[in-house]
Amino acid sequence: MPAQSLIAYEDGLYTRLPHRPGFVVPKSLAPYASAAGGGGQAYIPLEPAAVLDDADVLVWGTETPADRGALEDLSVYRSLRAVQNRNLVFTDGVLAGAIYFTSLLSLPYVLDKLVPMLERAVEGDPSTVPAG
Repeated sequence: MPAQSLIAYEDGLYTRLPHRPGFVVPKSLAPYASAAGGGGQAYIPLEPAAVLDDADVLVWGTETPADRGALEDLSVYRSLRAVQNRNLVFTDGVLAGAIYFTSLLSLPYVLDKLVPMLERAVEGDPSTVPAG
């Protein structure tokens, strides 16, 4: 991964579940995925991170409180429209793992946890951090 970049996932395995309720990955991420050589990840340098403003809701795969804190310390993060409008979802390690390693066993868990969080994020409710 390039230094000082954010990782976004293009259409594929990692984004399949969020697409079910109608969410899509913005097409503006495609050039960053191509530059990364494919593989489902797009490395977005911090300078043009405003490309994330094309998304209505941002789901951050934060596995620890320190991950979220590091993200929130970035000025470019604070400048994103979804951040300012509180259209955010932060995962914990369990939810992030269940999303990344989609299986028949993890899907019910992801649906139970993520769908209500997405509903709140669309409304701009900042309480989208999963309960422990």
